[in-house]
Amino acid sequence: MNALELKFSRIVILHNIYPNEFAADKICQNNYIKSSYLPKVFMSTFANQLKSEIARISKKEIKAENAALKKASSHYRSEIAALKRRLSSLESSMARLAKNKAMASSVEAEEDSEKSLRFRPAGFTKLRQKLGVTANEMGTLLGVTGQSVYKWEKGTARPRASQLQAISAVRKMGKRQVMELLAG
Repeated sequence: MNALELKFSRIVILHNIYPNEFAADKICQNNYIKSSYLPKVFMSTFANQLKSEIARISKKEIKAENAALKKASSHYRSEIAALKRRLSSLESSMARLAKNKAMASSVEAEEDSEKSLRFRPAGFTKLRQKLGVTANEMGTLLGVTGQSVYKWEKGTARPRASQLQAISAVRKMGKRQVMELLAG
């Protein structure tokens, strides 16, 4: 191979491997190859393409990682929201149960006091007769009307817990104490 063919083959090979038009045109225009010029063109083109390929692949990888992170973040946010809703419902259930428990304990306390203070219509009638008072006078002692006393004696109504306590207090009184209370 002569020198001209060698120069032409280097230009063709260089142009086919890295088709940088500026470098190929410069080499073709000069129609000669400087030994110091070829490695610079080859290395700068190779370095630029390597950099661009690395940048492309890294962008692709970063995009894939970001997509995975966004998906995980969205999933975690939805789980947190679900947990907050569940916590709220459990707190409201706890408050409701606490309220029901308080109400149940007060009802039990009333029932306990009612159980300790029994009421029988016949026994109430005997008490009134033993004290020698009318239904209206017994109502005045207990803080109720005579009609309520009449209904309690007939068994059509029952006294409340507070009224049972008043009845128990009257049971402990004698005939004189009752007359003094009614007179005074």
